[in-house]
Amino acid sequence: MCDLFDCHDCRHDCKYNATDREVEKLWEELEDVPVYENENFELCLDRDWQGWYKGTDMETIWHWFDEHHSKGVGWLMNEYEPVN
Repeated sequence: MCDLFDCHDCRHDCKYNATDREVEKLWEELEDVPVYENENFELCLDRDWQGWYKGTDMETIWHWFDEHHSKGVGWLMNEYEPVN
C-alpha cells in the first residue's frame, strides 16, 4: 500500500495496492476530520489529514476515494456501513 496516501494525486498507481477495506478504514476516519465552508461555499479540510493539507476541498478528496475504491465514492457515501 502507498505510504498513504501521501500519493493522493496517484502518481505511483497506488490504487492497485490499497484494498477496499483499507480505503473504507480511511473513509471511516474521514468522518471525524473537521471541515469548514470557504468563501466559494466549498467544504474544505480544517486541518491536515493523511497527506492532504488544511484547505483542501472535499471534492478533491472524494475524487481520490472514487478512484481507489472498487464501488466508488457514491457507494461509500450512500451504502457503506462501517464494520466494527
